Amino acid sequence: MTRHWVWVVSLFCLALAWAAPLSARVDIGRFDSAVVSGFYPVEYGAGTSFRWSYPEAHLMLNGFSGGAATLTFMASASIPTTMRVTVDQRVTEVTVAPGFARYPVPITLPYSVTGTLDVALSVPIPASDGRRVLGVAVDDVTLTPGGWYWPAVPALALSLGVVWVLTLVARRASGDIRMRVLASTLMVGAIVLFRRGDAPAILMVVAFIGTLLLAVRYAVWVRPSERRVLAILVIGVSAWLLTQHGASAWYPLWQAGVLIGSVALLRLRRFWWRAVRPQRRLVAALVLVFLATQGSVLLVSALIVAVVCLLGRRADPAQGRGWAVVAAAYSIVPTIDEWLCGRGIRRGVTLDQHRSVGLDYLRGLVVLFVLLAHTPTVMEYGNAWVVTLVHWLVKFAVEAFFVLSGWLIGDLVVSALPSWGQPRALWLFLHRRWARTLPLYWLVLAMVAIAGWNGATIANLGSYVVFIQNMWQVHPPFFLVAWSLSIEEWFYVIAALLLSMAALWLRPQRALAVTLGVLIIVPFVVRTWFSMTTDWSWNDQLRQFVPLRLDAIASGMALVWAWRTWPLVARYAWIWLGGACVMVVAYITTVQLVQPQWEQAPWVRTSIIPVMSLGIMGLFPFLAGVQHASSGRIAQGFRWISLLSYPLYLLHYPVRQTVVGLAGPVGSNVGIDIVVTMVFFVGSFWLAACWHRELEQPIMRLRQRQ
Repeated sequence: MTRHWVWVVSLFCLALAWAAPLSARVDIGRFDSAVVSGFYPVEYGAGTSFRWSYPEAHLMLNGFSGGAATLTFMASASIPTTMRVTVDQRVTEVTVAPGFARYPVPITLPYSVTGTLDVALSVPIPASDGRRVLGVAVDDVTLTPGGWYWPAVPALALSLGVVWVLTLVARRASGDIRMRVLASTLMVGAIVLFRRGDAPAILMVVAFIGTLLLAVRYAVWVRPSERRVLAILVIGVSAWLLTQHGASAWYPLWQAGVLIGSVALLRLRRFWWRAVRPQRRLVAALVLVFLATQGSVLLVSALIVAVVCLLGRRADPAQGRGWAVVAAAYSIVPTIDEWLCGRGIRRGVTLDQHRSVGLDYLRGLVVLFVLLAHTPTVMEYGNAWVVTLVHWLVKFAVEAFFVLSGWLIGDLVVSALPSWGQPRALWLFLHRRWARTLPLYWLVLAMVAIAGWNGATIANLGSYVVFIQNMWQVHPPFFLVAWSLSIEEWFYVIAALLLSMAALWLRPQRALAVTLGVLIIVPFVVRTWFSMTTDWSWNDQLRQFVPLRLDAIASGMALVWAWRTWPLVARYAWIWLGGACVMVVAYITTVQLVQPQWEQAPWVRTSIIPVMSLGIMGLFPFLAGVQHASSGRIAQGFRWISLLSYPLYLLHYPVRQTVVGLAGPVGSNVGIDIVVTMVFFVGSFWLAACWHRELEQPIMRLRQRQ
């Protein structure tokens, strides 16, 4: 039997199993959150578990399609109650008496492509126990067919997918794929025949755990002898979470699977891209069409991407600044293609000897501040002064990121300042910035949409794709850390265009001075005016709106320009450092003592961002002069963290939400909370290191450098 025929046999056997005229019993218990709607939580009594329904409730039974059948309810009521059962718009009334008994209802299963049977229960005259409005109590539901079913397509596809997953999982147990397919088919068929009512849920559990095992196998490099231990650990933890939390564990388990699976997909990219690449244009067109149906923002974005792909292949940056922008946007496409083909790989996280050591220390420190502020247990166990300190540290960290970003790109701009009169300088700057930031950001955004953290979907993440989610509105909650990325991306475009246009009429030095003057003065004046004349939230509006924060990055550019132009700035680095520390400490102390509710004070709302920026700027002349790395482990650790800063900043919050979702609310058990904190830090660093090694580092090597 060939490989193709064994799959045909598998499909035929599974279709027979789903079509067999067997009774299907669905238990109403803790694992049925996806089955029931409009029911109260599970209760125990009369020797069984059951749920009270609301006056209007629904049961969603999966895997049934076509034919006559009898639907039998094991139900009870506090008083004789009339229950209306609606299936396919046909209503049947049943009088439910006190005490659990079986109530048969003849129905006709509709022929449905989805294979989902919607059973609506309604109680016209509900009872009440003083606190709740009650319908009927349901223990289980049994569906008895009058003959063979018509196999439901989704159920058949699910079972075939489970066979495929089990075949891949067992590839080391047997080299013959035909035996593995037949054995997996036998296992899945047994589940369908013996657990007909629960088969879809059981198969989903098997599919999830099997897929998780595959993802872990390729995401975590372990020795062959350790693979069985790892597999047992994955299965044990998943089973324990499902046992302890029931259906509520499904969502965070799915999110954990997405995080681990992302690493496996990144590591295996050159293998699956080899199959996709010949049809890449068709796949890209289908993706753009799908995105265009998800909202107006994504529609416009898809059209822009299509135009850039059509024009960018032949765009010459030397033809003008508009063509330079188009060419820079298109240059991401071949860069990603090279990365998907497996180029630019160098295993391990390597420290670049040409990096500024002092700035690496700062970057590593501030990203640790961000992680500390977002640690799930800090707010639960920290007293008032710890919480206050953490709040100030995270403000310092984000402002430091802005100034640091301005310093780094300013260093590149100043180095190539004489060439900014030519459009190619604009192209090279945007190409390097976009290739550095956009692929990783967009992939994390896609992962957020797939996993659904904070209710995120593709449709409501449309504004994130083009960085307008906090342009002039409060940042949505779906991907909280993205607000600072919007400010940076818009600064890259605006600063590069202003400098390139100014260099047409002015000398390079004066063009840079005009550009920085506009980008520092205008946002500062506008932000000051709004902070004095409105009651806008400092954190959600004044601090996060894109047009009001461009001066933070511009100040970093101005600082590096001054540092490279006037030796006096570097010579008195200790003075700037001491003055900055004294100013920031004095300011924070004054605010905490004089104005604890500082968001309501106009003078604090106006001054806090400039003072923080000036204080951070005072650190840079000293840190930029630190060029020799210490051999100590702490110093090397900070440099290693600095390399992971970008993926760590983007990925740590999804890790936090997943860990909290798996463990439940923090603050009730110290032991569990310690484990939660450890898993949060270890998981964040592991995931960031994998993304850096497999995505960020190769793409940075593939960027154009000249």
